[in-house]
Amino acid sequence: MKWILLLITIVSCSSNQLSIKEAAESKWSVLEQSIVSNWNKSKVLSLLGEPSQKSGKNEDSWVYYSDQTRLQEWVIGFDIKSKKVIKVTFGPTGFLNTEFTLDKILKRWKGSSCKKMKSKMYTKGHTVYQDTYYLCGPNKRIDVNRYNEVTWISVSKDNKIKRSNFK
Repeated sequence: MKWILLLITIVSCSSNQLSIKEAAESKWSVLEQSIVSNWNKSKVLSLLGEPSQKSGKNEDSWVYYSDQTRLQEWVIGFDIKSKKVIKVTFGPTGFLNTEFTLDKILKRWKGSSCKKMKSKMYTKGHTVYQDTYYLCGPNKRIDVNRYNEVTWISVSKDNKIKRSNFK
């Protein structure tokens, strides 16, 4: 009986770990393929479903929330004329935090020559802030908090990846 219980525990842990890796790879697929493959709105709808929110004058920015945490997970920006994806931003939440650590992302984007950057200091109320982020090539950005935890991963079509009205 002990061996059966041990076997069940091992199998359930292994399958859970596999599903986390599969979920992370599906997120990476959206991040890396949507820009390169010129996805349009219908392709995004087929993979991510109906957005939680649409914003912009022509609904050119779609926001998705995580089913698990109810936190903002995706922001997809579209070109107004072509309706193609021009910017994808992903905020890892919940159980995926372990698959989207700074070390793992830098290793994955190793060929993109990532550089650590700091923003100009700015204030909000009586507090002074300075954002830390990594620019990886001309169109990839990793935003981190003060503990070096990844908050946002962005991939853009143009060479001007910076913080905009959608993270």
